[in-house]
Amino acid sequence: MYCKNCGAQIEDNVLQCPYCDFENEKVAQKEQDAHIEYYDNKTKKLKQLPDKIVNKTTKYLLMAAGAVFVLFIIALVVVFIVSSIKSKTDLPMQEKHLKKLEEYYVSGQYDKLGEYLDEKDLHGGSYQKYTVADNLYYFMELEINSLKQNYEYAVKIDIDETYLASNLEEIFKNMIKIEGLRDDGFKYGEEAVAVYVENEYKNALKTYAFLTEEEIEAVTLDYIDYDYKELARLVKTRMETR
Repeated sequence: MYCKNCGAQIEDNVLQCPYCDFENEKVAQKEQDAHIEYYDNKTKKLKQLPDKIVNKTTKYLLMAAGAVFVLFIIALVVVFIVSSIKSKTDLPMQEKHLKKLEEYYVSGQYDKLGEYLDEKDLHGGSYQKYTVADNLYYFMELEINSLKQNYEYAVKIDIDETYLASNLEEIFKNMIKIEGLRDDGFKYGEEAVAVYVENEYKNALKTYAFLTEEEIEAVTLDYIDYDYKELARLVKTRMETR
């Protein structure tokens, strides 16, 4: 799932986002429901006891609940104070990281950008724009390099049509993801890298798979139902005859 506050991808069962500490409403509600169910069950059992025991037990339960509530309030105060102090100390470093990442982004050094994210462990949260850029660039390099290898094998020896079909499908799947980002208005400001990656995919498909602009567009329009095995056979034939 994605954090409603910062947009980072997080585990479904975490109580708070590890990047911005925003509360996961679903998990919080489940915990609250579990507590309510627990005390409801306790109450039902107490009703079966003699009044004297019920009153005494209820008193202890209320005292315990009160103590838990007080501890909960204290914990919230402590968390708030610690978070405030941490935010003040982290802000200058965050600004430094964002400035460096933006320099890499503007200059098109997406490989350096990814290395910096990994080195400083900055994925997600305030760095979502650069996380998206890193993911787009990483998978682009991976799939284009695979397409180059397929072309080289086709020229020298032979290639596996199944592997080629998978390679082509992944490329078009990633191009469709870029269309999705475009439809969302590039909400993280990742338009530059998205356009760059999209153009690199198209150039690779023309250079190594020998597909025309019209063929690329046709596959993109019918991405889900397209027969990639048939496409792989066509591309393999073109690779072998060039």
